[in-house]
Amino acid sequence: MKTLPSLLLLDDDIEIHHIVEKAVPSLVHFHAELLPQNAMTRLQEGGIDVLIVDLNLSADENGYQFLERAKRILPALPPLVLILTASENEADEVKAYALGATAFVQKPIRPQAFRALLEKHLKLVLGEESEIVEVGPFRLDKSRLKIWVKQNNESHEVILTIKEFQLLLKLIQRPDQVFSREQLLEDVWGHDGDIQSRTVDTHVSSLRKKLGPSGEGLHSVRGAGYKWSPF
Repeated sequence: MKTLPSLLLLDDDIEIHHIVEKAVPSLVHFHAELLPQNAMTRLQEGGIDVLIVDLNLSADENGYQFLERAKRILPALPPLVLILTASENEADEVKAYALGATAFVQKPIRPQAFRALLEKHLKLVLGEESEIVEVGPFRLDKSRLKIWVKQNNESHEVILTIKEFQLLLKLIQRPDQVFSREQLLEDVWGHDGDIQSRTVDTHVSSLRKKLGPSGEGLHSVRGAGYKWSPF
């Protein structure tokens, strides 16, 4: 029997807890906390696959600060991180993606749309059989969303967000092919008019930092988009 993934919601509005819990039966084991410190303690205990954080917490820290603290304390964030927000500010979205968020969920929550979004992303986390892709210095396990990078004859795992993983996979599977930002948005993020092209730039920049010297194969092509070239 397949084990359901565990979801942790951090929101200081108990009504949001009820809405989300009613939207996700049979998809996840649901956990919720009102206070950041309680949520952090639960994350440190391990076993959380999905983290949902309200951006505008009324406690001592907001959603950004909570994610920043989680990244300092934890070995890695959960594979799937969703942000709840009433904000339509693009800068908020870009900052959240840079901190490891997978997607934004606008308030008020629409339960059916929320469930569909969660189900879509969970399919990326719940693979059962390993599908290995090896290109250049990279070894990617598509079902487990894991990547190892070979440097100096030694391989080490690099922690990527789901979107970073999908973006890198898209580029390295077609060496030297130039993909426009619009193509990458469509293929990696799906058709969503609310996602800005700068999102691609932010994720490529993050990939370069995380991959170190191996990220030097990621090239921007002026006026065209991005490509990965073997080196």
